[in-house]
Amino acid sequence: TVLNATDYTPVAVIKTGARPRGMVFSPDHKLLYVACGGADRIDIVDVASLKVVGRIGGIDDPETFDLDKKGERLFISNEDAGELSMFDLATKKLLKSVKVGLEPEGVLLNADDTIVYVASEGSNIVSAIDVASGKRTDIPTDTRPRRFAMTPDGKELWVSTELAGKVDLIDVATDKVTGS
Repeated sequence: TVLNATDYTPVAVIKTGARPRGMVFSPDHKLLYVACGGADRIDIVDVASLKVVGRIGGIDDPETFDLDKKGERLFISNEDAGELSMFDLATKKLLKSVKVGLEPEGVLLNADDTIVYVASEGSNIVSAIDVASGKRTDIPTDTRPRRFAMTPDGKELWVSTELAGKVDLIDVATDKVTGS
């Protein structure tokens, strides 16, 4: 549902695949990518027309995702498979998949798109994955890590831990939780 930003009245309803979840704009804000977990796909919405103009299919239960700064690759958490999948937007093809913990949720790329972080709520870990090599480093967190925020200087990653009711602070240089 698209809302008027002034009074929050509905402007339009966009029909997407089943169970829409994560959403991310393209860098130019002309497209909106929507993870449709029940349809195993990402729908691509044209912002000007408010219509679905494309799809990337064959994605096992997409949860949330991030888009690289150039708008070329999607990094998607696949909840049922316990994986991170990397897709090329030009070809709509899978580049690689990396196993992560159980029930991956939040996904966030660092500022230079070299590391992607994935929160696995069922395993109580954040995986730091080198985008080029696929090498994974797991960082233990409190219970049910879900969503991320990076500090403006890029030195600290904050992850909400749903059942702990707090935010864990991760030093990205050492891949260690330094506080909460």
